Amino acid sequence: MLDKDINVYQTPKMHWRWKVDNILTKGDVRFKESDDLPIRIYVVFKGRFLKISTLNYVWANKQHSKKFFTSTYSDKVKIIIMQDDRIGSWQKEEVDIVEDYLTVFGTKPPKIAKVFIMSDSDNTGGKVTAYLDYLDISA
Repeated sequence: MLDKDINVYQTPKMHWRWKVDNILTKGDVRFKESDDLPIRIYVVFKGRFLKISTLNYVWANKQHSKKFFTSTYSDKVKIIIMQDDRIGSWQKEEVDIVEDYLTVFGTKPPKIAKVFIMSDSDNTGGKVTAYLDYLDISA
């Protein structure tokens, strides 16, 4: 977790470099029982009256025809597919948090957010190795 609040209107750009050594062959974001991914970068927004919304940038386990999905756990979480192949090689990413929020939620995001990074394999029981070289948030 980036242990500070970020103002997404002052610093909407997020850049990072990541790599995965393997994927979770049973993982699939479309189903709750297989919602495991090698690496995720969450942007969690503070909303009014504790309503929280989240962008979830992911390295998927398989190719998908869609670029984003609604989480099977909550309609307030949108999963954005960034990578689904190129295993074993470093990949650079650049996103605009405000633009992505507008695209997937259809409205402007709350001003304040936090960033979390996670790998998970609890649903499929697999093992994964993922790396994050850097993560930069800027204007």
